[in-house]
Amino acid sequence: MNVQLADLLLAANQTYPGSVFCLFFFTDELGLEEELLPVPYDHPSANKRYIYFNDGMYRLPSTVRDSMQAMEPFKSSFAWKVVREFFRKPEYHEDESIHSFVSRRFGDDLARYLINPMCRGIYAGDSAKLSVKSCFSFLPEYEQKYGSVAKGMLRAKSQPPTGRLAKNFKQYKWSMYSFQRGLGQLVDRMEEVLSEDDDRLHIYKNKPCTKLEFKGDKVQVHSGDEKFEVDHVISTCLSKYLASMLPPEHSELSSHLNSIPAVTVAVINLEYEGDELIPVYAFGHLVPSMEESTKIMGVIYDSMLFNEHNSKIWKGGTTRVTVMMGGAWYEEHFGDPDQANKQEMVDYSVDQLAWQLGFQDRKPFRAECHIQKECIPQYLVGHSQKLDALDSYIEHHRLPLTLSGASYRGVALNDVILQSKIQVEKLIGKLSR
Repeated sequence: MNVQLADLLLAANQTYPGSVFCLFFFTDELGLEEELLPVPYDHPSANKRYIYFNDGMYRLPSTVRDSMQAMEPFKSSFAWKVVREFFRKPEYHEDESIHSFVSRRFGDDLARYLINPMCRGIYAGDSAKLSVKSCFSFLPEYEQKYGSVAKGMLRAKSQPPTGRLAKNFKQYKWSMYSFQRGLGQLVDRMEEVLSEDDDRLHIYKNKPCTKLEFKGDKVQVHSGDEKFEVDHVISTCLSKYLASMLPPEHSELSSHLNSIPAVTVAVINLEYEGDELIPVYAFGHLVPSMEESTKIMGVIYDSMLFNEHNSKIWKGGTTRVTVMMGGAWYEEHFGDPDQANKQEMVDYSVDQLAWQLGFQDRKPFRAECHIQKECIPQYLVGHSQKLDALDSYIEHHRLPLTLSGASYRGVALNDVILQSKIQVEKLIGKLSR
């Protein structure tokens, strides 16, 4: 898997979020610098995005010149939309959907043809339901603090990077990254380092936690037939899984945790013989939810960016793509994830690529389908109020419990690492009092 840094938002924001810096600092600390595969922003494919709509491919603006033109399917140029937003009066909303915010500030066409597919690519979710406050907090913050998003982009200060890799990220304008053996390398290396450095650390594998019991200032952790007592629990699992572990006396907490949904995504990895099959140079293409001709949410052109991961068995090279389907529309399109027919999904993806990318008469020599059940939490409108209720309950009952992971304050790897750091620092501060 490769990680997209949502460079469209980063380019607009110009603040280089601390979550990215934190990840690169973490990478450096683990000694994985030589394993990193960065892609600069000026890579031929890195800064180009397409949307598939009305049975055609439309390139999204990626240069200053592009932003001055009205490119289909948009009604006016990006530059004109920004100018109009600059002078639009701010409104206060406790929270609203991403679609509502962008439509209100920049126009409905931008919300439909850029933000809608982008939210499908990042969150596998519906921009008409996702919270702008929780997903892209800088947007409403700029509106309230500076009067408009455009003014905020001009006046906001960049966050200085920490660490050598983070400085390289900013200096060389890396757009995305991977590792020689994929992102799993981060987890494998972390386990190696922790196991070497501290013999007090115990890593339990394939032993899921089944129940938590709070006994005074201690927690009794149950795993199958085993149980042991700990001082504090840091939960990074899906919120609904944590809810299932809690005792009946904390049903209110369980209810709050269960209120955060997550969606299932079908990920299909395909590899074809031949290295120049895709007709355009790009990161990939996304599909707006209103496009009814396909169930595909988006396609990543993996081999254009990370050909190091290509199979070496063909002299003429290979083409790798990743197809994403489902998300907030999984049950509507495919039904029960437990009853998924993976071969049908592979066949459907191959047929769709034959049409969308012109892969006529081409069959992949490698095809894998993975059903990632409830893999991406959905921060729906009102999500921040759920977090307030969770924090308030834990504080009021003085539970030795810390919430981290993708269910709360960021679904991307960068965000999860940063939030883990923040939560651990808070915990250390409490314990040192």
